[in-house]
Amino acid sequence: MNNLDIRKLAKLTIQSGKVDSQIAGFVLENLSRKELVIYLRFFQRFALENMVEIFSSSTLPDQVKNELTDKFSTKTVVFEQDSDIVNGFRIKMGDTIVNLTLNSYLENTINKLKE
Repeated sequence: MNNLDIRKLAKLTIQSGKVDSQIAGFVLENLSRKELVIYLRFFQRFALENMVEIFSSSTLPDQVKNELTDKFSTKTVVFEQDSDIVNGFRIKMGDTIVNLTLNSYLENTINKLKE
């Protein structure tokens, strides 16, 4: 199996936003170790492209969750709690992190005052 076929297989596996168990079974049974490593790299990239992680200190109200889910309607949105966040939330999209926390705001304000 060539890299293009493996790439297509990885994309199909997570196309609906969830792992297709039949395709995953096929992958485990039929790909060699080398092909499996290539498959996992493609799979990870596609998974990150299609996912938005939102971290907050506590459970967000349903209205806020719905608004955020609507903003990222083409992606899978995952909400997680992070005890390091005092107030606000942090959004992670692949390699990009948008920090909308009180800690971040205070740090930026203090740094600007020092200049």
